[in-house]
Amino acid sequence: MHINNYIGAFICVCALGFALIYLQGELNLDPCPLCVVDRIILVLMALFFLLAEIPTSKSKIRKSLAITNVLLSGLGIFFASRHVYIQNQPAAEIADCGAGFWYMLDHFPILDTLKFVLEGSGECGKISWTFLNLSIPIWTLMLFIILSFFTIIEIRTAFRSKNTAK
Repeated sequence: MHINNYIGAFICVCALGFALIYLQGELNLDPCPLCVVDRIILVLMALFFLLAEIPTSKSKIRKSLAITNVLLSGLGIFFASRHVYIQNQPAAEIADCGAGFWYMLDHFPILDTLKFVLEGSGECGKISWTFLNLSIPIWTLMLFIILSFFTIIEIRTAFRSKNTAK
């Protein structure tokens, strides 16, 4: 049992719950395309944290899952940083509101969809909620940084493990 995996999964689930129940459910804030990408990354990270704790998980699988989560947390940091950058641009430089993430994914190739998401749109540049004067993307960036620490600790644990079962 590796407590880091459980803590990482718990953090992901709490963040997703907060986004779905409070931000989307109570405040009626629809997620912008970058927020949707962040949520997908959080779901995947939670899943991989928990898969690493299946008792039959072999050392190679645990290492692969830990490496995947490090990559996912890095991707989350990248997307959240891009979102913070977009929100800090002058309003005149932010593109108009565009199609939603799921619409783009249904109608465009994946690389075009990612290009559109990274360019940002009006809804990505809008600050619709803050806590302690920090916007959702800043909190999300901090969340991914914290999760990256848990993933790095898990990698160290997985590679130091004496369980070399193949």
